Amino acid sequence: MRLLLWHGWLLEGSETLGNAVRVSRDGAVHFVCMDWRHIRELIEAGRAIYSEMLNLAVWVKSNAGQGSFYRSQHEMIGIFRAGEAKHLNNVELGRHGRSRSNVWHYAGVNTFRAGRMDELAVHPTVKPTGMVMDALKDCTRRGDIVLDTFAGAGTTILAAERVGRRAYSLELEPKYVDVAIRRWQAFTRRDAVHAATGQTFEDVAGGREDAQPAPSAPKCARARRRAAAPIAASQSPLLSKADTGKRVVTRLNQQNLPIGDILGSAGQGSELERTA
Repeated sequence: MRLLLWHGWLLEGSETLGNAVRVSRDGAVHFVCMDWRHIRELIEAGRAIYSEMLNLAVWVKSNAGQGSFYRSQHEMIGIFRAGEAKHLNNVELGRHGRSRSNVWHYAGVNTFRAGRMDELAVHPTVKPTGMVMDALKDCTRRGDIVLDTFAGAGTTILAAERVGRRAYSLELEPKYVDVAIRRWQAFTRRDAVHAATGQTFEDVAGGREDAQPAPSAPKCARARRRAAAPIAASQSPLLSKADTGKRVVTRLNQQNLPIGDILGSAGQGSELERTA
């Protein structure tokens, strides 16, 4: 695994980042998104885990969000190297035609544009696909493996698909797993196929919905809202696990199969030969 993208709050940071380092190749580049309030904790954890902090990028959004004093319009992205080997540098100050700085201008999810409400509906902090695509092109080659340990709505999966990388993704929340798969299907116009059973994602989702017991008559407005809520295809939480220190898989509790098997495309070679 050449590159890691990690988003979210730094909880037990050394252990979280350390697990990612253990399944990374020597010289992998890790991008860690963090808000300004917790950037100190990120840097401190990074110093204990990584061989070098390569840079600190600032994602500048088109519109400002909320804030207690100033409204926030940026997000920090710590960039680290795992291991002692030299990292791949596809920028080299523009030598390869890529002129990049550590200030990244991309529209945030609160920018008024087509598709904005759809993105907000699937995940509250969707990252711009273009931003992730550019990060992938900065330090990976076509066919390289990219790991996203907090997949969310699957932006890294889509970015990797567009630039010819292979995405391994982990996500704890079942509804976001469903969103990521459906976004990938909509983009590629292909069915996600379960490698072990040959079932499509829609077959699996339909089977689980059919297996749900009929809800009893609601006794109050709150119960009615619960009864009307859609049933996610992935009913059980996902568990992440490092397999012999070389491969990270995410297992679906009841099925006990890697999420990569669910996302893999039929007829594309190995279970994760294609980005999914």
